[in-house]
Amino acid sequence: MKEGHFSQCPTRSGKAANAITGFRAVKQTTTGTEDIIFDVAGASDGAACIGIAIGDAAAGEAAGCAFSGPGMVEVNGNSANIAAGDFLKPGASGILVKASAGDWYIAQAMEPATADGLCIRAHIQKGQTNGA
Repeated sequence: MKEGHFSQCPTRSGKAANAITGFRAVKQTTTGTEDIIFDVAGASDGAACIGIAIGDAAAGEAAGCAFSGPGMVEVNGNSANIAAGDFLKPGASGILVKASAGDWYIAQAMEPATADGLCIRAHIQKGQTNGA
């Protein structure tokens, strides 16, 4: 049960615009209604990313998002190894990757990762790394 990993995080529920996989980065979409709608955050969505999906959701189903605090995130630590303390940004399909100078991040790794598809503990927090 993925939701159990976010018991100490403030969360928000909404609806999934598209299928969402838990432990991946999400953004909020604008619909012109008062509904909260989440979608997968991609590699170009760093500034728009608002949190981490707390569970899997099919398009149109209820979806939850954790905004800050300890949780789990899915990472690709293969192309750029992730060390504990590294900032993580959304990559392809919402999978988190190591952030570079000037990038917006959504989490900070609490443990290392050197392979793709791993789920690691992280502190969910939004910010921007130093540098240009």
